[in-house]
Amino acid sequence: MKLFALAFLLSLLNSCCCETCGPKNDNIANLQKRLRLCSESTFPPVNKNETAGIDHVVVVRMSYLLQSFRVDFDEETITFHSWNYFNWQDDRLQWKPEDFKGVKKTILRSYLIWSPGLKLLNNADAGDFDFFYTKCHVNNTGHVRCAVRAEHTVICKSSLKNWPYDTKICDLEFDQWRPGEVKVHFALSHIMYVVDSFQGDGWEILSGAVFKNLTTGIQSTVIIRLRRLSEGLECIIVMPCFVLAIMTTTALLLDYKEDTRFGMLFLSLMSHFAVSNEIDENLPKHTPDTPLVLLFMSSSIVLTIIFFGLSFGFRCLAKKKELAPTWLCTFNDFALTSNFKYLVVTKWDVEARDPNHEKSIHWNNFICIVNSVCFLISVVTYICLFASYIPSKKTVPYDFDIY
Repeated sequence: MKLFALAFLLSLLNSCCCETCGPKNDNIANLQKRLRLCSESTFPPVNKNETAGIDHVVVVRMSYLLQSFRVDFDEETITFHSWNYFNWQDDRLQWKPEDFKGVKKTILRSYLIWSPGLKLLNNADAGDFDFFYTKCHVNNTGHVRCAVRAEHTVICKSSLKNWPYDTKICDLEFDQWRPGEVKVHFALSHIMYVVDSFQGDGWEILSGAVFKNLTTGIQSTVIIRLRRLSEGLECIIVMPCFVLAIMTTTALLLDYKEDTRFGMLFLSLMSHFAVSNEIDENLPKHTPDTPLVLLFMSSSIVLTIIFFGLSFGFRCLAKKKELAPTWLCTFNDFALTSNFKYLVVTKWDVEARDPNHEKSIHWNNFICIVNSVCFLISVVTYICLFASYIPSKKTVPYDFDIY
């Protein structure tokens, strides 16, 4: 508060002393003094062809220039740094240039004349204040233009379903911060952007929209939609999902009698947990949405565990010493002699030195058939999982609308 009061006094001394040096500045100082006396800082202007009263509305044309934005650590709030430009007409500030040696423009501080106040209704920063002090450009026709540097912090809505290609929607709801006085209508026409302001803190702006004259007590709502820049997360989250699927499916093509198959499935299972841990470290918290990539990981882990158990089952079946039942032999003959034999992609031979060679042949054929079915189920299942649960990055051009 002390710093604010000191800045106010310094600016007042600057306007009273420094701006009145020299003959030319004497004219400007006299003009500014006259304008300050003609304009009441607490009363809005009532121009020609306008009638003061309850229904009187002061129209202020506004432009919103976004400079940059900053996303907080938890990705819950976003702070937008912008310049707000206000233009309005105040007939009380008119003068004849010939009365002041041709001076057609001058600069006045906003607290010396009436100036509109813009308030962000859904401000997430409790320490922020809505009024401003700046220099305004005034010309002899009574046209006033002020530029205010603003910082607005809002809580944005997140949708993590398509994470890491997730989006945020930020609403900036504006209204006048002096509702007790004459109604001020802010005619927000468009949003402008500084070069390189479309990206920041790992996010990019996809679209912007302005809703005006809302009936909910909000004059204008600026809606900004952002998307995460996910090149890094794509490499450590999305791409490993394809590698894990290949590892699990390829393991089914290995001989069930070899330890290499179990090593591949175990490595795939451990890799699933490593990627899941990476997702947990990078996934934003405090959101009700469940990312689709988590559903893919859980389904893939279940498949890997099932195939791991089946591989142990195959080893146990191969060690059986009794004869295979008749139905099993009939099933094997039907599968290996009909057109279904083309679907049996895994075939392993029984060692000739095996003492139970004749008995093991039927069990081995049954294992080859079941393993081929598991392989085909794995391929179809992963194709469905990729189509349903792997997030995709959509190319969306920038769009701006006024409603």
